[in-house]
Amino acid sequence: MYVPTTGPVICPHCSADKIVGFGAKKGQIFYDLPHHKKPTITSIDRNRYRCKACGRTFLERLQGIDEGRNLTLRLITYIERQSLLKSFLSLSKEVGITEGTIRNIFHDYLDGLERNFNPIAPEILSLDEITIIGKPRYLVCDFARHSIIGILEDKSKTSVIQFLNQLPEIERIKTVIMDINQDCRDAVTELLPKAQIVVNPDYAVNTLMRNLENIRKMTRNKLNTKELRLLAHDRDIIAKRHDDLCDQDKERLDIWENRFKKLAAGYWRKEELRVILNDGNRKLAMEQFIVWQNSVLADSLNEYMPVIDSIFAWQDEVFGWSGLSVTDKNDHYGAICGLEASIQNKMRGYSFDVVKARFLSVPGIRPGKGISLVKIAWKLSTERMD
Repeated sequence: MYVPTTGPVICPHCSADKIVGFGAKKGQIFYDLPHHKKPTITSIDRNRYRCKACGRTFLERLQGIDEGRNLTLRLITYIERQSLLKSFLSLSKEVGITEGTIRNIFHDYLDGLERNFNPIAPEILSLDEITIIGKPRYLVCDFARHSIIGILEDKSKTSVIQFLNQLPEIERIKTVIMDINQDCRDAVTELLPKAQIVVNPDYAVNTLMRNLENIRKMTRNKLNTKELRLLAHDRDIIAKRHDDLCDQDKERLDIWENRFKKLAAGYWRKEELRVILNDGNRKLAMEQFIVWQNSVLADSLNEYMPVIDSIFAWQDEVFGWSGLSVTDKNDHYGAICGLEASIQNKMRGYSFDVVKARFLSVPGIRPGKGISLVKIAWKLSTERMD
C-alpha cells in the first residue's frame, strides 16, 4: 500500500529534475489502522535526495500517507467515520494518537462536509425549534420537501442572519414559518422584507401546555396522598388531544371536572385553542379566539394571559397558518419529533458539532435538496453509538 512515487523524482521545492541521492535511508514511524482495537505502528525506510538546482534536500514521496500528521490516509478515513460514533478519548486510546489530533481530524472532516453541503433556498422555509444536547436550536428546513437545509447553533438573530446570508438563491423564499420569536422575526424582515411570515399554531399550543403543566404541579402540591390517586396519569392526559383519550382517561377527566375545576378548565381551553388556530377560515378563527379569551378570563386562568398577549401581538402571523398551501403540514412536525427523540436516545453526551457532522454525513444527500428528515431520524435510531 505504501509505495514510493514512480517515475522520475522531481524536487518538491523548485520542480527541477536534477536529483541525486543524499545520505542513508531514513526510517520513519507512521500510525496505521488499529488491529483488534489496538494501535498499529508502521516503520518505513525512505530514500533521501538532494536537488542540484536549488541545493535543498527532501525525502521520497509516499502514496497513502499524510506526512503532516504521520498517519496513513486509511487511518484518517477510519477516524473520520468513527468520530461520529465514539468519543474522542476512546478513539484516541484505540488508534494510539492524542485526543487533540483526533479532534483536529474531526473538525477538518466537518469543515469538508459543510463545504460540500450547498442546498438552495426553498419557497417555503421553516425555522423549527429542536432541542439538541440540552439547548434549543433552530433546524432550518425546506417545509414542502420535509428536508433539512441547515442546523443553527442557537436561536439568536445573529445566527439566523448569518445563515440566510450564505444561503444560495435566497430570493426564492416566499414564506418563512417560525415560532413566536421577535429576534427571528427581525432577522427575516431585515433580509426578506417581501416574504410572508407564518407562525405554526402548535408553538402557541405548546406554550399553553407548559402553563398547564404548572397548573398541574400547583394542584398536586395542595393534595394529600389519598387525593393524589385521583390525578393518576395526569401528565399523560393533559399532553393528549381529546380525540386520543381512552375511555379510562375520559373518566378521570370527568372526575377533574368536579374535584379539580381549574385543571380541567385548563385542559379544555388548551384543546379549544388547538382547534381554533387550525381552523381553515381566518376571519372565523379570529372571532372564535375572542370568545375563547373570554372563557379563559371567566375560568381565572391567569397563567394563559401571556399566550393571549403574544397571539394578539402576532395575529397576522398566527392566523396566516390557515392560508398556507401545504396539505401535509403535520407530517413535517411529526418527523421533527421523531428526529428529536432519536437524538435524545442515541447521542446524549455528544457535542453539537458531532451531531451536525452526523447529519451531514448521511449518504444519498441530493445536491441542492437537503437532508430528508425521515432518513436522518431512521439512521440515528438504528445506529449504535459507543
